Amino acid sequence: MKTCLETIKEEQLKRNIPIDKKLDPNQTGIMGEDFTKITTTLGNIDSKITSSNPDFAAQMVKYFKEINFKKVM
Repeated sequence: MKTCLETIKEEQLKRNIPIDKKLDPNQTGIMGEDFTKITTTLGNIDSKITSSNPDFAAQMVKYFKEINFKKVM
């Protein structure tokens, strides 16, 4: 997750697309305008910010390991 976010942020900055620290306090590059072709206002902003934090992904992996979660095909 961290590597993915770093790659997105790098590309965004390379294209001179500013990161709004108010909308994207973690400065991930994936939080932006309220409504575009690829974003919506649906959902709680605090939840969106939380889920954009790489630590959240790591915590989910930890939980999955604790419950012995297995991939289903």
